[in-house]
Amino acid sequence: MLEHYQIHCKERMEVGIPPLPLSVQQTSELVDLLKTEHKESDLLLELLKRESQPELIKQRMLKLAFLRTSRQARQTTHIFLKKKM
Repeated sequence: MLEHYQIHCKERMEVGIPPLPLSVQQTSELVDLLKTEHKESDLLLELLKRESQPELIKQRMLKLAFLRTSRQARQTTHIFLKKKM
């Protein structure tokens, strides 16, 4: 997911246009990656904060479900030990 999105960003940057926001599928895959210890966790978290469109209900639900699950279950993933969202 991350590699494909980075290629997308590079291609759009080459023609002078900003990348598209994350799709619902990309947001879902990103959340799954954040649940594991990923070497690019900081970048993934930044993408979740910056590139997911909060006005899209499905993306918002994915993002909130991840945050709620992490907090309610006291799921101490490595990313929350380093940063707060």
